[in-house]
Amino acid sequence: MLVVASGLRGRVELVDWRTYLSWHYLQHKPRQTLYVAQPFIRAMLPLLLSVAVGVNQLVFFEQQASELFGAVFGPPAIILLVYLFGPATRKVFLRLDSVASESLENGTLLSLFNKIDSLHLLDSEKSKRLEGLAARLWPEPNITERIANLQGTSNVNPSRLTG
Repeated sequence: MLVVASGLRGRVELVDWRTYLSWHYLQHKPRQTLYVAQPFIRAMLPLLLSVAVGVNQLVFFEQQASELFGAVFGPPAIILLVYLFGPATRKVFLRLDSVASESLENGTLLSLFNKIDSLHLLDSEKSKRLEGLAARLWPEPNITERIANLQGTSNVNPSRLTG
């Protein structure tokens, strides 16, 4: 399903719509899945290791040890997962943009993102104003981050990209 901001209607040209639709469909194409998903896999690794140790405790030391392990290490593992989930998901979106940009004509996706940014759409401007923990936990990159990613620069808030 494709959801498009109503602010784009009548404000972008046919060529831009073609680029937008190509970008959208390339994001959902399952090629280079491992390359794109690496940040997310790395963020999930602590949780997976915690689950593996918990299962090991259950198998070898009975249920009481497993419950104790879960009570002691479960909450920190969940907090860590939540803290790492947003930046990892954001990196996946940015990698998808890079892969899609390579598949499209040279610079067309970057020019589309610049045009969308110049329209100052309400949703786009709201996501730019996120700060602090909300900015870090928000999983989707804003248009400024997408543009910086395609330009290969790092003029975005580093707290939004680290993780």
